[in-house]
Amino acid sequence: LTVAGGWSLLASLAFGLFFLLGGELFIGLQTDIPAVRETAITYLPYLAALPLVAVWSYLLDGLFIGATRAREMRNAMLLAVAISLPLGWLLRTMGNHGLWLAFLAFMLLRGICLGTIARRLQHQQQWFSSAHAAAAATPSKGP
Repeated sequence: LTVAGGWSLLASLAFGLFFLLGGELFIGLQTDIPAVRETAITYLPYLAALPLVAVWSYLLDGLFIGATRAREMRNAMLLAVAISLPLGWLLRTMGNHGLWLAFLAFMLLRGICLGTIARRLQHQQQWFSSAHAAAAATPSKGP
């Protein structure tokens, strides 16, 4: 996880810098409409921050999927949504800036929730506990 975390951090920094430094060029390749370019450039800082914020939830998603811990992923997602929805509602007066801030907060909360659960599983040495492995191997009964 340490090696994957290091590479993920480096990749997210590279993408963040790419969006920050080359974003205007990239937008220019996508459209020649001045109003669209201007609007897109306004939100480039949020796009540049996104890889740095979201990388942790994506990295931990892979860890949880590999450990067949979908239940914990679901619970972390529900908690992040429960906290983010009121935040999004409070930021609604800021328009698209509020939407971006709420989205970044949601991604940050996902990473924090998953990280907290991962830390608990690690300390309790339950990533691959026998009870969890048996439950994951048992075929579920259909409707």
